[in-house]
Amino acid sequence: MFAAEVGLAGAADDRVLSSAARDRRAVVTNNITDFRLLHAEYLKTNTTHCGIVYIPTGKCGLRGDQLGSLITALDGLLNQLAAEDTLRDLEYFL
Repeated sequence: MFAAEVGLAGAADDRVLSSAARDRRAVVTNNITDFRLLHAEYLKTNTTHCGIVYIPTGKCGLRGDQLGSLITALDGLLNQLAAEDTLRDLEYFL
């Protein structure tokens, strides 16, 4: 789901991550700088999240001409995951 689909368009990053954690969803983002800081804060405070998947700029992205490679990469990741909580409290770079 996109943040906009759950009413979080334009919401602060910490709110997006906490909402995703509450809904047991991983976050897929190209906002690597801010979410790496949030991940570190979660680790320091023993707060759990369901994973953060980073989309490096240039490899695949949210532009129309890059969506195919993003979908393929995410599909490959989902096929690799052995269990629902495999990404729990982890960061993953596509």
